[in-house]
Amino acid sequence: MNRPTLRGLCGLLAWLGLCGLPMACAQSAPADARESASISAITVERQCFGCPTGERLELVRDGRARLTRIGHARLGTVDQVSEGPLQREEFDRLARAVQAAGYFSLSERYDDEGLQDGTWVLLTVVRSGVSRQVFRRENAGPKALADLLATLDAARARIQFLPLAR
Repeated sequence: MNRPTLRGLCGLLAWLGLCGLPMACAQSAPADARESASISAITVERQCFGCPTGERLELVRDGRARLTRIGHARLGTVDQVSEGPLQREEFDRLARAVQAAGYFSLSERYDDEGLQDGTWVLLTVVRSGVSRQVFRRENAGPKALADLLATLDAARARIQFLPLAR
């Protein structure tokens, strides 16, 4: 007699979109898929010394995407917030890109210690409720980090952001 296995059952339920047994189903998924599925938020913040505004892009697994143009009072600018929809498949693709880039193995900081000015990026990823940040000044760091940031920028360009009412 052929008896269904837990792996087969979870595969069928996942295909049907009905997997209500996350632990059992997660155990049958490849490690990279489990790791990327545990990513709940990705944030990219860009700033520079003397720029009138910065930018923060927040992508959340639950479908929210928020883009904030960060104002600087000393320069007479204010925050401007927009939101847009983020498809689950798009977030999953970005989470897999984070994993593929080896994000959790990157150093926490890439910059020239003697350089205090210039543009910088702070990439924050929340995985299993734990936040991890990687700081990059100018174009320092490995190609994998640059490619990941380019992937996130491309995703940002595909999202239709609408300004929030004040």
